[in-house]
Amino acid sequence: MKRHIYFILITISLNSFGQTFGLNKETNLLTYEEIINIDSMKAEDIYKKVKEWAILSFRNSEKVIVGENKPTLLKATFIQKYFNGMGVYADYYNTITIKIKDGAVKIIIDDMRMTSGYKVEGTVYKKDGTLRTGNTYQKIYEDIEFKCKGLIKDLTNFLSKEDVW
Repeated sequence: MKRHIYFILITISLNSFGQTFGLNKETNLLTYEEIINIDSMKAEDIYKKVKEWAILSFRNSEKVIVGENKPTLLKATFIQKYFNGMGVYADYYNTITIKIKDGAVKIIIDDMRMTSGYKVEGTVYKKDGTLRTGNTYQKIYEDIEFKCKGLIKDLTNFLSKEDVW
C-alpha cells in the first residue's frame, strides 16, 4: 500500500513539474509557463517542428508569427475565446513565446487582452494582486488555464509525433 501511494505521489510531481499559472510578479501579467523536455532533439529540429506547429495551428500564420530568432525563439500573437463572465465567450489576444534549446522548450503564454484592449488581469485580480473571489471570476480563471494547457498539450503531441510520409 505504501508503495502505491509513493508511486502516485512521484507520478503527480513529475507531471506537474515545470508548470506555473498565475500573476507574474515581474511583468504583472497573468502568465502560463511550461517546460517540455524532448531529450532526443536538437534545437534546430525542435525549432522546425515548433514553426510547423504554429503554421498548422494558427490561421494566417504569416501575421501571427511576430518574432523569430532561429533556432532559439518563436513569438506569436493569436486569438483565443475565453469565458468573459457574462455568459458568453469573448475573443482575447494572447502572446505565446516559445524558447528553444537542445532537448527542451519553454512556453510562455501571457499578455491576454480583449479585442477592445482590456487586459484580463483587471478581471480576475484585485489591484493588490490577489485573485478575486466569486464563481464568475473563478470560472474565467479556470477557463484560461484550461485553454492554455490544451494549447501546450497540442504542441507537446506535435513535437512527439514522428514525421511519416
